Amino acid sequence: MTKSHLTIDDVKPYGKNAKKHPDDQLERLAKCVQMVGWRIPTLVNQQGTIVSGHGRWMSYLRFREELELKPIWIIDDTGKTVSGEASSSPLTPEQEEMYRIADNSLNESEWDKQVLIALLKELPIEMLLITGLQRIVVKSSDIDDVVPALPTTAKSKLGDFYELGEHKILCGDSTKEETYKKLMGSAKADMVFTDPPYNIDYHGSGKNTSTRQSWHGRLPRQA
Repeated sequence: MTKSHLTIDDVKPYGKNAKKHPDDQLERLAKCVQMVGWRIPTLVNQQGTIVSGHGRWMSYLRFREELELKPIWIIDDTGKTVSGEASSSPLTPEQEEMYRIADNSLNESEWDKQVLIALLKELPIEMLLITGLQRIVVKSSDIDDVVPALPTTAKSKLGDFYELGEHKILCGDSTKEETYKKLMGSAKADMVFTDPPYNIDYHGSGKNTSTRQSWHGRLPRQA
């Protein structure tokens, strides 16, 4: 076990934590730890600010004396130990079944949506998609109530990104790799529909190109 330069006295909650932790959740968290020990660490950054595990931290502070909890297991973002350690006691069959369910159900609490939306809007699109909460941004209550009139001619500029439900549209340069990364992340296309510039007056900018000519007025007659 490698010790961090941080101590438990350096640990502090993140000021913009968007997850709510009601009293009953904190009590259930504490009783779960009392029964099976610390199985998941609280994660802090190099300044001691909590990255994940606010509920575990709050539960520990509230119930450590009442339920005689062992020191909370905390690691920093390099994997070094700040406090406590993982429980080494094997689980009974009943504890296993309880913990399989509790590990998921204990995470079910409400979001502070105003704080959450503000945080989500700061994320790059590929990170936003990983959270799975992109629809909250689209449906957020801070969207203007008054919808501005649409322009007579719609205009898009290079880099504009649109998300329509599960569909995404990007105005970008199809010859550049970063365009596809921004639009698709790590996903791969199953099919591509293209519209090469045929039947227009156009001259390519690369090597080995030829001038495309318009056929207007020169198409063969149909029988």
